[in-house]
Amino acid sequence: MKKILLVLLLLPGVLPILANTPPRLVINLVVSSMRPDDIDRYRSQFGTGGFLRLTEGGARFTEGSYDYQQTSTPVSLATLTTGAMPSTHGVISTRWRDYIVNKTVGLIDDPSVRDPEYYHGNGAYSPRNLIAPTVGEALLRQSPDSRSVTVALDPISAVVMGGREGMTFWMDSVSCNWTTSTYYLPVLPAWVKRFNADKLYLSYIGEPWHSLLNDDKYRNKRCSDIVLMSSMAKKKRSADTSADAVKRISSKAPSESRYDNILYSPAGNCLTLQFAKTALTQLDLGKRDRTDLLNICLDAPRAIREAYGPESIEAEDMYYRLDQDLEEFLTYVYTLFKPHEVLVILTSDHGSSPSYDFGREACDRFNTRQFEVIVNGFLSARYGPGNWVLEYEDKCLYLNHNLVYEKDLSLADIQNEVATFAMQFRGVSHALSATAMRTSYFGSGYARKMQNSFYPRRSGDVIINLMPGWIEEHDHKRSSSGSMYGYDTRVPLIFYGAGILPRQIDRPVDMTAVARPDALPSARYRGSGGFGGNGTRRSYFKQYLTMANDKRQDEIIEEFSVFDEWLDKYEYLIGLSDTLPAIAPEHRTDQYLIQGCQSRVWIDARYEDGKVWFTADSDAIITKGIIALLIRVLGGRTPQEILDTDLYFIDAIGLSANLSPTRSNGLLAMVKQMRLYALAFSKK
Repeated sequence: MKKILLVLLLLPGVLPILANTPPRLVINLVVSSMRPDDIDRYRSQFGTGGFLRLTEGGARFTEGSYDYQQTSTPVSLATLTTGAMPSTHGVISTRWRDYIVNKTVGLIDDPSVRDPEYYHGNGAYSPRNLIAPTVGEALLRQSPDSRSVTVALDPISAVVMGGREGMTFWMDSVSCNWTTSTYYLPVLPAWVKRFNADKLYLSYIGEPWHSLLNDDKYRNKRCSDIVLMSSMAKKKRSADTSADAVKRISSKAPSESRYDNILYSPAGNCLTLQFAKTALTQLDLGKRDRTDLLNICLDAPRAIREAYGPESIEAEDMYYRLDQDLEEFLTYVYTLFKPHEVLVILTSDHGSSPSYDFGREACDRFNTRQFEVIVNGFLSARYGPGNWVLEYEDKCLYLNHNLVYEKDLSLADIQNEVATFAMQFRGVSHALSATAMRTSYFGSGYARKMQNSFYPRRSGDVIINLMPGWIEEHDHKRSSSGSMYGYDTRVPLIFYGAGILPRQIDRPVDMTAVARPDALPSARYRGSGGFGGNGTRRSYFKQYLTMANDKRQDEIIEEFSVFDEWLDKYEYLIGLSDTLPAIAPEHRTDQYLIQGCQSRVWIDARYEDGKVWFTADSDAIITKGIIALLIRVLGGRTPQEILDTDLYFIDAIGLSANLSPTRSNGLLAMVKQMRLYALAFSKK
């Protein structure tokens, strides 16, 4: 039972299909900045053992997405590993203004710790500013003998994924050694020291990065020769590929830029996976009678796509090389384990915007410093000279609260004024004040996504969203993330191994569902009253991984997806009442009346040619629409099919969440009665 609980904490709904044998090892692999269509776009040049091994041999969800605005790496990694929205887990950026101490706070900065080897001061990081527990923490609290290990080039990625427990490693940006902080380990393990002593990174950055394939094999045509932007340049440069703005990777590069040579090239993926393989064997992950977790975040894809753009040959070539690295990694893993002993999850923290200068009509980059200055001038003109704007950070504008109070002004009024004023700027699509976020509930549209990203103690006084294609201005960036648009919010999600059946699932999945069972819609239904085929609550992922797509339910989901507001859905539901197969007048009696419904509902069934056919009626028009949907899904099926059908459309269209408790009970009663009819006919 203990093992079952452990895996359920990790991956809700996966365990039930594993013949009661939990995996020894769970590998959570995050390819930063990867869109769900990247695999299909480049699959013709992929081998069979990397990405295609996972997509064709595992369960692939094509509609995974984040339901909030601030889809940046730390925010989404926190969502992936905690199963919570930013409004709950509190990670809204890498930095924010703390009004209590009146200073800027870094997400992982912690001067009380250091790197164990006194590398160049790049180990003063810890997870103390994290709020929600990660899945690794949950695992270790349930099973102290298990191990949770996290590996990433970027310390922010590593710390956010790892959380407060386990071992977490990242690459020192100066020495290029793998390190950690004294928060996690008092001394660096001997096996890490040996890995660092080999200076493996030199073999990866010693030669220029040239394209892997012939030019005619690439779908992207933006560049012809692959070069590396120097983010360590002393002077400000625009993001272009001219000879004076870029440099090739070379063994002669100065030592202070070696980290960039790794991060902005496929070398970053190679080194991260090599270190992960070493951790796997040196720590004996998966070799004991318990489940271990290995988190891997590949940061190089994000850096490359941001520098060169997702339309570049650089980005495409990176995927081809990563495919080879992934094949080598998976081959290594499965030489150590049997197929059912390992569960691999491949996903991403976010997608990426198109290059701002790629389209026919080029977008622009949002000048954040100019925005600060102009807003400060606006407030100075209105209320007198002063330092009204403290800073801007990741779509958040922080105002000077002390100055507002000194002048006896209303902070809420100032916030609302600035939000209105911000809408006049080129590139700004939406702006909301913190007051509006705190005092209002936004159930749909752009405001809901912005509110899902809002954490009151950390978010700014005014939060903005940029126009599609626009990005904040940074040196050497053609593309970025951190918006509510599909190119940022949609990500791949693949489960492979551990007995999971190969299939493609085209229904929407909120990425909070990957780590937390109680975040799933179906979690509302507990005990014997659930919608599962056996009368008990069926897990969301079990439902998706083990059941074939149901065209009837998928059609209903698609029909309701065109409506954003529930008032419109109710109107549509009422219209469906006309499609209800009417019950015979002589059966509109107490014998056929459903007990437990707020309204009066009558259901009858007949058994013909091995299938069950339902008729019904109700004295409430909305109820008639609901029962019409149930009959549409369950009618004309065999008794066993009715018993086995997971009614996932109820949660998918939001019906269960928008019904009153009494109507929800009535819905359960209707489902129960239809299954009882099926059970009775199954015995014939």
